[in-house]
Amino acid sequence: MAKMIAPPQPYLKARVTITYYFPTAMRHDADNYAGKFLLDGLTKAGVIVDDDLAHIRTHIAGDYDKREPRTVITVREVEP
Repeated sequence: MAKMIAPPQPYLKARVTITYYFPTAMRHDADNYAGKFLLDGLTKAGVIVDDDLAHIRTHIAGDYDKREPRTVITVREVEP
């Protein structure tokens, strides 16, 4: 289930953490989960100003959750 709380104004600078919870513990290459379409969506939704390196820092993580596989995106504003 998607749950999003958009800021009143897009964040000028932000740290975006994308955590993938996979249904199996098999090996996953991090570069296959860089999240381009997710970052594009955050820009289009007005959460962040832009997804270039001048405006965001990203962190990608992975974990295992057989019962509830999901993707969690956390966006935190940082000082410009």
